[in-house]
Amino acid sequence: MVALMLIAVFLQLSDKPLTGEQRRALQEAQEDIKSGDPDRIYEAASRLIRMRHRQAIIALTNAFKSGDKMLRLKIAKALADRSSYLSEAVSGYSALLEAASTCKEKAVLEQIERALVSARRPDRAHVSAFLARLAAHSPAAAPLIAAVFQRLPLDNWREVGNAISAANALWPSDDAKKILSAVNRALVKNFRTPQEAALWFEKNKNRSFRDVLGEIRKTVDKMRHLILKHIHDKIALISKIPAEVREKECVARLTDQEEATEVKVFALKELGRLKAKRHADTVAQFLKSDDERLRVAAAWALSHMGADRFAPKIAELLKSESEQERLAAVKSLMRLESAPSETLCEALKKEKSEAVLKALLEAVAVLRPAEAAGVIVKKFFVRSGDKLILREKGEVGRAVARALAAVASGGGKPVLLALLALTENADAAIRYAGCEGLGAVGGDLARSRLAEIADRDKEPGVRAAAIRALVRTAQLGEKEMDVLLAALAAEEKEVSEAALDGLRRVTGVAGNHKIDMERLADVVARLLKQKRYDAMIRLLDVPQSRIAKMTDKEKKRFGELLLLLADEHARRKALMKAVETCRRALTLVGSAREGEVRLKIATLLERQAKFAEAYEELKKAQSLLPPEQAESIFIRRLSLIKRIATEKRDVNSAAALLKECCEQAKRLKLSEPALKRLETLKKSLLGG
Repeated sequence: MVALMLIAVFLQLSDKPLTGEQRRALQEAQEDIKSGDPDRIYEAASRLIRMRHRQAIIALTNAFKSGDKMLRLKIAKALADRSSYLSEAVSGYSALLEAASTCKEKAVLEQIERALVSARRPDRAHVSAFLARLAAHSPAAAPLIAAVFQRLPLDNWREVGNAISAANALWPSDDAKKILSAVNRALVKNFRTPQEAALWFEKNKNRSFRDVLGEIRKTVDKMRHLILKHIHDKIALISKIPAEVREKECVARLTDQEEATEVKVFALKELGRLKAKRHADTVAQFLKSDDERLRVAAAWALSHMGADRFAPKIAELLKSESEQERLAAVKSLMRLESAPSETLCEALKKEKSEAVLKALLEAVAVLRPAEAAGVIVKKFFVRSGDKLILREKGEVGRAVARALAAVASGGGKPVLLALLALTENADAAIRYAGCEGLGAVGGDLARSRLAEIADRDKEPGVRAAAIRALVRTAQLGEKEMDVLLAALAAEEKEVSEAALDGLRRVTGVAGNHKIDMERLADVVARLLKQKRYDAMIRLLDVPQSRIAKMTDKEKKRFGELLLLLADEHARRKALMKAVETCRRALTLVGSAREGEVRLKIATLLERQAKFAEAYEELKKAQSLLPPEQAESIFIRRLSLIKRIATEKRDVNSAAALLKECCEQAKRLKLSEPALKRLETLKKSLLGG
């Protein structure tokens, strides 16, 4: 039978007399535990654990033994959440753990299991030794002991020896068989009894654990699969640990010289997934590892952490002979959105792998190093007379086009010639990117070419891209404006929408520029002439916040344009929109045209049979317009009163409005026909 491999614990609970402050803290914690409040109990248990004093743990143990289910669960949870305190001095918690191990509440056992399994690597030997000793004198704790051993990695002799001792003490129970199964899994063996395992252990325990496993794995081809399974299980075990403990465990795996490379790769990536930026220095050390897998994993982890200060070191991997490593470096730099321009451009010059080239060009499109434009033109284009021709086709050609478009601004004549070459390519995606680049470069030649593409290219997407790029060049002349207006008639919605959006931007209706009122008025006039009413309606849809920033002169001019829009709404019988537009115009055109606008509103309201509202608008208009118009407006008011009485059947309201008109008639110089009309209506509504 194997002897228990007990070792001295790294830290012990203090046995020193309590200080006055410690006694008060202990007393307060005990009172909180007795309070019955779950939160206070949990916090009190946590404080007692943090004291690292034997008297505190004794108090906690007594409370656990005498408390109810809720109290036991809160104490167990506090132990699990502070497992590092327990694992570094596990022998001091033996009475508490023994009491907990025989508890029948499943939730409590789960927390105790979590506390023991979460032990840090240096402390797992203490935990396994405690479990072996517990198995020897407390068979009732067998389910907990088996559960913990099944989750421990058992990757050193001390843990394996303690597991075998525990299995031997509990044999032949089902829990003992579970422990033996865990030993077999760890050692890639098939022991049938703990005694057989113990004999093997005594024979090999003085040798290197890793060497012994290595010899076992060499016996059959199947061993490679078993190694991978062992590593997978180890990784799976780490994955189940709570996040903050898992982070520490990953760092411990990285610092373990004997740890498998696959586990270290997992640990690096896990730190990246956890965004554990505080461990970036530890991770960065693996960028210089002899193993490519570790270098790639380190770059990946640093990029996911957002540790951009290591971008220069990651960029050094671009010089690697391994295609996969170079590819990983590019992707990591893209995630960081940071890379030394010189290193990136140098890599672009030398790279021959298609996969890495595409990734580098994508990185250029994202990171936009200005120096890359010249490199791209020189590497990927050939001269043919006064023109340039793109060498690449397919995915690489498209990647070249996108990258050049991204860094085209300020690139000079060679870049302009390269962009012009892109717009003549047979591939629509390349022409599309060429248009975007010309929009960034600007200038007369770029505008002229973009106007031509917007008018003639066979692909709607390319024409739309040319229109958007044309608008970005600014300083559009009559020719370019004609192109935008003509594109409104395109059958493809993508093109017509791009043209309309372009007109809104050119006139300042959209975007951050000031509204160009003269150009806007000119465009509206041309749209009316071409009967592009839908476009005009959408063009004049200006947010109130933009209108508020206009000068008084601009507001009046815009108000006049809105009245034209109201006429178009009325023509389409969208009367409510027409009224709403007129009311917006009313606030802009000024008092000189208020009466005229109110007459228009009254007409629109009457067409909607809103006679009372129309009457009020006429009444206001009459007070604003010249006296010579007063009689005609008065007669319209009488007509509305009659319609209120007959069509709305509201005689009372009509009579009240008529009395108002009668009083006003005394002050007006009405013609005989108008007076006769008034008298007729009086007899009808007022009875004489």
